Amino acid sequence: MARSEAQKRADKKYEKKRVPRKDYWLFEFYPDSAPENWREIINSWLVDCLVSPLHDSDVNEDGTPKKPHWHGILFFDSVKSFEPLMTGLAFDGFGIQTLLHLESNGIEDFLFRAP
Repeated sequence: MARSEAQKRADKKYEKKRVPRKDYWLFEFYPDSAPENWREIINSWLVDCLVSPLHDSDVNEDGTPKKPHWHGILFFDSVKSFEPLMTGLAFDGFGIQTLLHLESNGIEDFLFRAP
C-alpha cells in the first residue's frame, strides 16, 4: 500500500526529531574561549578523546582566514545521544555549542592533517 503525502511528511518530521545516538562525537573549540586547563578538564571526563593540533591556518571558501580552533572527538563504548552529553560534560567552560555525530572513523585523518 502506498503511503500518502501526509504520512510521508509525518515520517520526515519524525526523522528530524529522532535524536541521533552515536559512539563517536565531534566538537570544536577555540583558544579565546577555552579555559587554560582545558586538557585537565577533558581528562576529568574519563572518556577517550582525541584533540587535533591547533588549526590556525585554515581558510574559508572565500579565502578569508578561519578563526584558530581545535577539533576533538569523543569515543564512547556505547552509543550516546546529544542532550546527556551536553549536560553531563563540562562543555560550558569551552564555549562549545554543538556536537556533531560521526558516521565514520576517518575523521582522525582530518584532525591530524598537515597545515
